[in-house]
Amino acid sequence: MSSHWPDPEFVLRQLLRTRDAGELRGATVASAAQALGVSRATLYRWMREGRVPTRERSRYELSDRATQLFFEHRGNVSAMRRALVRDDLEAPSRATLARAVRREFSRGARGYVREGAGAWRKYELTLRWEPANRNDIWEADHKELAVLVIPPRHKHPVRPWVTLFLDAATRAVMGWSLSLRPTSAEVLAALRMAILEAPGDGPFCGVPDVIRWDNGLEFVANAISEAVVALSVHAYPTRPWTPQHKGKVERFNRTLSTSFLSSLPFCADGPRSLDGRLYGPEGGVMTLERFVAEFKSWVWTYNNELPHSALSGRTPLARWEEDPEPLRHIAAEELRWMLLKHQGALVRTQGIRFRTLDFIAPELNPIVGERVEIGYMPHDLRSVEVFYEGRWICTAKPQGVVDARERERIVEIRREERRQAEREMRRLSRRQRVRFAPITADGEIEETTTIGREEALSETNVYSERKARREARLTLPGLLDGINEAQDGEEDQ
Repeated sequence: MSSHWPDPEFVLRQLLRTRDAGELRGATVASAAQALGVSRATLYRWMREGRVPTRERSRYELSDRATQLFFEHRGNVSAMRRALVRDDLEAPSRATLARAVRREFSRGARGYVREGAGAWRKYELTLRWEPANRNDIWEADHKELAVLVIPPRHKHPVRPWVTLFLDAATRAVMGWSLSLRPTSAEVLAALRMAILEAPGDGPFCGVPDVIRWDNGLEFVANAISEAVVALSVHAYPTRPWTPQHKGKVERFNRTLSTSFLSSLPFCADGPRSLDGRLYGPEGGVMTLERFVAEFKSWVWTYNNELPHSALSGRTPLARWEEDPEPLRHIAAEELRWMLLKHQGALVRTQGIRFRTLDFIAPELNPIVGERVEIGYMPHDLRSVEVFYEGRWICTAKPQGVVDARERERIVEIRREERRQAEREMRRLSRRQRVRFAPITADGEIEETTTIGREEALSETNVYSERKARREARLTLPGLLDGINEAQDGEEDQ
């Protein structure tokens, strides 16, 4: 019977109504019979009887044993039927048994039996939700990227990782950090990038109300927990094995793979030769530095130019700018400790050497030769924050971008420090050149004279405690001998 007509009963009622009105024609009956897939004679008989006859057909229902075999054989209908035959039980044809299985078990249940619990998600109803405003909810995730790159000082290519924060309302990538292995430092760096405004990246910034992430060790570290508490942000880790609870960032990961990574050379999921090697350019695998630049450019395009189906064809930028919700800002100075990756460094005469660059600031001049701690964004080397003895002292920039005013400050601080040291040395020299009268009682100490500089240096160089002890050993025995001779002369008299 044709599927163009939803119900033969409906067609028959329309024909009977037309007949009772005296408007029924043979052509109408012929067209209806053709559409229903029956002959005109059959359709006229239905009209005489006033009903569509139904043919009752008994259906095979799964027995308890058949249901048990369904689970035992992981949904294999053929194996079920063979087992029913061996048990001398009712065994219909394979097609009948398959129809019974489809009636009894949903697609999700059949997938669960064959593949496990993960198959349920393919056929379960999911409840979609949309935050009302920007920065209501952020979703965070780690992802190992399917592309091979060469990091500095590495001989073999590796797959980098990305840590990112996505605004659920606008789908904008708020912050990201690339690394060879994600840690809590990458989470803090990406979070700092997400919160602070960067004019070159767009207007995306602010402190969120809620952050959702999984239970990875990098996200539940103490440093992360302390940071979100300090920011007054509610963190809601998802339950294990429930990626749909942060589905927006999971969907972004798929877009990242299909729209960006698949177009790069040496994409790990790309085509391979017969020996398993990836096809790529003759120049070899791209460096990590080049990949960072490519990734940054693609994120900007995604945020500002790429239409999004979930946003009715608008870009994340357009959705962000039409939202009147006020943003909650926080100063960059307040994020120095908790939202930067930290590393020890030595202050050299050229500054702080880091990632092939020399970072310098006027405040570093007094601590040349000392160990400090620097805080930095892993992918942004425009500046580093410098901490010394537990406190922040300055923001250092690469020598190539330090302007003339800052250079003059460095020179002036260096000169002032030298002048101060010279003044102290002159005061010390004057104090060393003063002689005092012999002290035999308490009272005011009297200065007898002030000697010259050369004489003071001469005395200072000649006289020492060691020399005094040596002279005492040489003169004291002779003095005692003279006293003994004088005493012997008096006794003889």
